[in-house]
Amino acid sequence: MAIYAPKTLCLPLALCAAQALACNGTTTPEPSSPVDAPDLHGIAVFLPQVLESNESGPFAELLKTIARHYPEGKISFEIKPVKRVYLDTDARGADFRFPIMKVRDSADGATPYQFSHEMMGKVTFVLYSNQAKPLRKIDILRTANLARYAVEAPPVNWGFPSKSVANLELSLKQLNLGRVDAVLWAQEEADYLVRKNKLSHIHREHFDDFPDVLFMSCNRRGDFVNQAISRAIRAARASGELQKAYARVHLPYQDWQPAEPLIPPEPALCPTTCAARAGSFWPRDSSRPALPAAHGVVAATARPRHAAARDARLPLAHFPRRLAPFEA
Repeated sequence: MAIYAPKTLCLPLALCAAQALACNGTTTPEPSSPVDAPDLHGIAVFLPQVLESNESGPFAELLKTIARHYPEGKISFEIKPVKRVYLDTDARGADFRFPIMKVRDSADGATPYQFSHEMMGKVTFVLYSNQAKPLRKIDILRTANLARYAVEAPPVNWGFPSKSVANLELSLKQLNLGRVDAVLWAQEEADYLVRKNKLSHIHREHFDDFPDVLFMSCNRRGDFVNQAISRAIRAARASGELQKAYARVHLPYQDWQPAEPLIPPEPALCPTTCAARAGSFWPRDSSRPALPAAHGVVAATARPRHAAARDARLPLAHFPRRLAPFEA
């Protein structure tokens, strides 16, 4: 068996002994604390609704559930910026990090981290695109080598070109305006922002379900933390508590669209024509004369054919939430 010399020589020898090769070959320094220190401290990114605090909320309660099954020490975490959590390989003060999903087996072989041996659950990822140009998973994968679409997603190797999301709310707003092609993100966090900001020009499509894991440094401390926290996750799952806690974090795919199509009124409810009813709510301008009202109902008036067609395409947001009741 051939033995190849390393490309770089690490001097002095003590420095080499204090470092370990990470999963993708990057060297990760060992922390100054003991490798087997029992207390585990992690860092996480802020996620709206599910991960806003280290004291309360769905993810905080999930970590507390896992901690109850770790009698050897304490498990705690704090919220840090995205760059610190995902892009800084320095293990100082961070025994584990989350959230992250494992997009494929051995996916951590291309990162300077190792994934936990046990998953907490499965997270549903949704492909958000602009409703004027809706995309499906197959559209993204089919053109992976062409970099045809501008996709923003978490910083992992998806198998197609993507840009890391720095601010999820901003990315979704840009998508709503058609300035990016797609945003790929976990369902609950993104759906919350879509509803909150009334982003009605977004189309949702189920992308995939991935194991929801934690990740650690690829050194001896990381190995110890992985074994310890994975053991606690197994115990929490065996008790049935993990599944209940995770159900408050992520749910299976929910099939809905931010902008439902306009449903015309039933013909029996239109005393004259449905087109006239729709036309009554169109903003008045110099090209549209005011329409007289009779008996609480908009009277039918002659309207250009293109105007009726235009009104029929209006989303519900263009119409008043309450319609005056019709009188006999």
